[in-house]
Amino acid sequence: MSAEPPDDTTPAMSAGPPVLLRKRLLTRQILAESLAVFIVGATLMHFFYGGKGGVLGDELGVPGHDSFYHLKMAAMIPEHGLADRFPWLRFCYFTDEGDTFVSHHYGFHLYLMPFVRLSQWLTGDLLAGGRWAITTSFALTLLLFNLLLVSENIRGRWLWLFFFLLLPFQFFTRQAYIRAINPSLVMMLLITLFMFRGRAVATGLAILAYTHLYLGGVIYAPVLVVLFVIANVAAPREDRNFPWKLVLFSLAGWIVGIAIHPYRAGMIDFLRLQVLGSGLSPDIPVGREWKPYEGVWWFAQMSGVLLILWSAAVAMRLRFGERINARTLMLTLAHFAFLVLTFKARRFIEYWPIFCLLSTAYLAKPILARAAGKPAPSTEDTPSRRPMHIGGLVAIWLAALALVGLAVWMGRWDSAERFLRAWPLWSVAVAGYVFAVVVYPRLRDARYNDAVAAYPKRLSIVIPTILAALAATAAFASHPLSQVQRDVRCGYDLPAIRKAMAFLKENSAPGDVVFTDDWDVFPVYFHYNDHNHYVVGLDPKFTHARRPDLWERYVKITRGQVPAEIFIDMPGEDGHRTREGIHVELADIRRYFGASFVVTDRDHKPLAAKLAKAHDLAELVYPSDDYAKSQSEPYLVFCIKPENVTIARDDAPPMVDASSVLYLSDLTPQSVEQGWGDLVADRAVGGGTIKLGSRIYAKGLGTHAPSRLVYDIPDGYAYFEATVGVDADADGNGSVLASVELDGENRFTSDVLTGVSDPVPIRIPLQGAKTITLRAEATKDGKQFDHIDWAEARLTP
Repeated sequence: MSAEPPDDTTPAMSAGPPVLLRKRLLTRQILAESLAVFIVGATLMHFFYGGKGGVLGDELGVPGHDSFYHLKMAAMIPEHGLADRFPWLRFCYFTDEGDTFVSHHYGFHLYLMPFVRLSQWLTGDLLAGGRWAITTSFALTLLLFNLLLVSENIRGRWLWLFFFLLLPFQFFTRQAYIRAINPSLVMMLLITLFMFRGRAVATGLAILAYTHLYLGGVIYAPVLVVLFVIANVAAPREDRNFPWKLVLFSLAGWIVGIAIHPYRAGMIDFLRLQVLGSGLSPDIPVGREWKPYEGVWWFAQMSGVLLILWSAAVAMRLRFGERINARTLMLTLAHFAFLVLTFKARRFIEYWPIFCLLSTAYLAKPILARAAGKPAPSTEDTPSRRPMHIGGLVAIWLAALALVGLAVWMGRWDSAERFLRAWPLWSVAVAGYVFAVVVYPRLRDARYNDAVAAYPKRLSIVIPTILAALAATAAFASHPLSQVQRDVRCGYDLPAIRKAMAFLKENSAPGDVVFTDDWDVFPVYFHYNDHNHYVVGLDPKFTHARRPDLWERYVKITRGQVPAEIFIDMPGEDGHRTREGIHVELADIRRYFGASFVVTDRDHKPLAAKLAKAHDLAELVYPSDDYAKSQSEPYLVFCIKPENVTIARDDAPPMVDASSVLYLSDLTPQSVEQGWGDLVADRAVGGGTIKLGSRIYAKGLGTHAPSRLVYDIPDGYAYFEATVGVDADADGNGSVLASVELDGENRFTSDVLTGVSDPVPIRIPLQGAKTITLRAEATKDGKQFDHIDWAEARLTP
């Protein structure tokens, strides 16, 4: 092994102690280690994407709603360039200018473009390219996480890779979305690494790039720099300094980034609407990601390992450690900042955990060194040239085997089988690492043999640590990682969507407006059909902020709550709002939105039923023209007729025949109360298919205990029938009591239903009752995922 590299630069600051590290970071050995860590990160994301089943079966798809929009925008760049107008959304106003479009992800779309083009060329599909892109950026996240440990000379880095697997499962879930979430985190870590290394010019360039990758970088980048400056000013006297050069280059990068941004004209309006309107102070229901977590205890359980590690590191550092330096203080401040934001909006779980874990590692550094009987290495020295010991990666390999064995032992072969799909890549990772840290150093330097000979002296520390890490990983990571794999499954019935969108493209003129039954379905419809235009999407505030009258009409219509009289606050030219009353009816689809078609899914049966009866307004054209036969299909397409076209009333479809089955999922409930999520027709509350045991049900109600669902009972029915149980996607968790009431009187109460108990069939005489109430009470056994399915809940003659 060659001699230690010389100090290649002078200290970062011209005055005061050398707080920032400027010595060589990437030796050959660290490069080899980084390659191994990159492969491990890619393998982990590959595992998350490898889940099968659910709506799509073996088709993977992509998770989330907006993923489809980003992939489509990336694919359209070669043809359309950077759009300054977005005609595909007729009633979304991104700025006060009205028709000006702001693409706050345009840099992310440029990043996606080569992956998407390659995927389209190889597979004919865009979705695989999105998965490849996020797999790459996630691997970079883990690589930069490890380099931040290397930069601080933190020993036992493989141990922190174990702890990385124990981060909250929703961190990994959100990192898997085809959104700028993960590349944004990559840029945050890169900026942090450059600041810690004292690379002022590189920091400025990274900030410039960050503002173009994602418009949120305009806010996040200055926050990181300000926290670093505060940490340097507030650090102990021997570490205190004001990094003026870094501040100047960071400010320059930020200003230049904004100045040359292609959407700088609408940037302020857009950020104000996104940050305040949708994010920090929404005045209408927005995406769930902007809501806080419902229960503090649930959040504590999900983040328990991380919070315990950080608390232990703080306590031990206060008791035994030295005062923290500027870098450790900066990470701790960032941890607190993102934790506060996570309490405000759950979406910040995508950033907080990794800063918390880095803060933990930096705080624990001297404590672990003392426990090992060695002084903590100085951060002013050259970063350690020796990569993670081979025992570290062997331990990770053994942890993988332990997880598979645990899954088999617990009877969860499906989880083990999914994990084994990533086996070839794990093999490549381990083989590459063995070569990098064993074979290559032996060929290069005989001194490596001295280190190997000294290794047995440390067995008393290393072996218990490996065993403890294995036990912790097996105990805590098995279920969360398989939970991530379930959560990142695509929730859309893509084959059904492709067929419906193909019908629209073949039977409509370019630019014909499609009225959708929810704002969040726009991305997937747009992905498969840019032939048509749509009314609202991406974010409800884009419509509500400038046209609250249109938004409130849209809400009432999509819920089937028409006709209706509502009052709204309309903005005036002088900035003041005036209270106005408006009348909403189904014909507003044609009159105010100018729609030629309406698409409804199974979650919006009330709207579909009203359209089926409005013969002077609409007619069902897909998948057939018979509503009675097609009402349970995944997607219905109605054609909106011109205003002067009417159809005789005697063509009205017959009312529900009391001699047939009437499913509760086809009715509008009188009232709904539930502990989490939204009541979903013909879906489990988590969005997947209804599955009890090994059987999948096409019809039913998915809810979350505690819940109370009340329905009116039409005349002519004699029995209520259903099969009730805990949904199989709860993965063995859940514990509830189910009951049925008729006109407020209890007629059925189950035994305790769990995720592993058999579902219970129900058949109750109605005896002329007018209302039926379905109840589910959680047993409060400490387990989560009380997902209850009332499969095939129906009224029968």
